[in-house]
Amino acid sequence: QVMPTAMPAQIGAVIVMAVLADDAAGRPLERWGPVLSAYADAMPQASGAVEDKIHDAVARTLTAVEAAPPSSAALLRDAEVMVGAMAVAANDAGENASLVARATASLSKLIKLRAVSASGDDARGQLGRFEAALDRNDLGAAVAIANGWAGSRIDGLQAWQRDAAARIRLDTALADLAVVVIGALPPPFAGQAAETVN
Repeated sequence: QVMPTAMPAQIGAVIVMAVLADDAAGRPLERWGPVLSAYADAMPQASGAVEDKIHDAVARTLTAVEAAPPSSAALLRDAEVMVGAMAVAANDAGENASLVARATASLSKLIKLRAVSASGDDARGQLGRFEAALDRNDLGAAVAIANGWAGSRIDGLQAWQRDAAARIRLDTALADLAVVVIGALPPPFAGQAAETVN
């Protein structure tokens, strides 16, 4: 497919909204790579501030898309599964604990967790804040807490942190791309596009 040498700003906005729609639906975004690249390449050669911002935003988006992170919903579900293991660690039943100790810690999680203060810097406080973040669907807050986890090692936590960080980078890149592309629209179109994205 041949793209025009100077792609109208309106077409760029349509592309971005389609990418955001696919991302919201949990569909892979790899197919949009060539389209976004063509859009950036169609910017005038004598670029100004707006064109430079679009080039940069597209480049960061393509890099983030290549990582193919799971959706935020999937990451939040995975985090819910890890809460039990985190509770074991927070209740002082670590890797060397017996099966009885682990079972006791898991049971104590059901009894005690809701009464645990979320203000402390120890593993129990972190666990309380981690669950609160999940209840709010706040992936960024959950990642920040996991990054400073003070308990014993949790199987799968590092992989989850890596995937969640990639998802946050993609979300940030897409948001930045939407801002610069919509900002490049003429005023009547910019307002309509912003309402659609929001």
